[in-house]
Parts: sequence; C-alpha cells; structure tokens
Amino acid sequence: MVDRPRNRSAAPVHAPSVGHKSANLCEKVGVSFQQIQKYEKGINRLSAGMLVKICQSKA
Repeated sequence: MVDRPRNRSAAPVHAPSVGHKSANLCEKVGVSFQQIQKYEKGINRLSAGMLVKICQSKA
C-alpha cells in the first residue's frame, strides 16, 4: 500500500522460516545476532541493501 504511514514498519522478517538459522545468517550478512532478532521482531527496519545481502546469503 502506497499510503501507509511511515511510523508503521513492514511485516517482520523471519529468517529461520526461510531456511536459515539466525546465528548462521548474522555471520553471512555481517551483523550481530541481536540485530537479526530486531529485524525478525520488526523493531528495526530492514534496508534494501540488507535485504539484498540476506537474499544473496540464501543462494
């Protein structure tokens, strides 16, 4: 939806459901385990660049 208010975040990212364990994912994308947890819970926004890194780590 284009008109979504900016203070709402998109749906949380659930890395384990994609087939990654959070500990392995944080090593592959270069962020801390706590940061991955924040992305999963929707506390922090996931940048486009980080989304690309996560997608590339799956390949």
